[in-house]
Amino acid sequence: MFLIWSHQKNAWWKSSGRGYTLSILEAGWFTEAEAADQLRWDRHREFLADGRPHEVLVAALDMEQMRDVLGPLILRDRINQATTEAIVVRAGAQVKP
Repeated sequence: MFLIWSHQKNAWWKSSGRGYTLSILEAGWFTEAEAADQLRWDRHREFLADGRPHEVLVAALDMEQMRDVLGPLILRDRINQATTEAIVVRAGAQVKP
């Protein structure tokens, strides 16, 4: 399962892309296909002025990780990793002739 992090709003997407939340417990959980579809339809699928994408797909934690005190750090790491990957993909797309 996946979550969608919005760098623009500094929050998680709620289910069906209906608003945002700071609470991981209120965040929408999507299959990879659903999340990719949500992002495809997002009209703000551009990059912010600082170079970060508006949104990134983040692999969800399992319930044991959610209860772990390190859960928020794991999620932050996954957000950073997904952001870096999106920036690299974008840079590669811009270099192609």
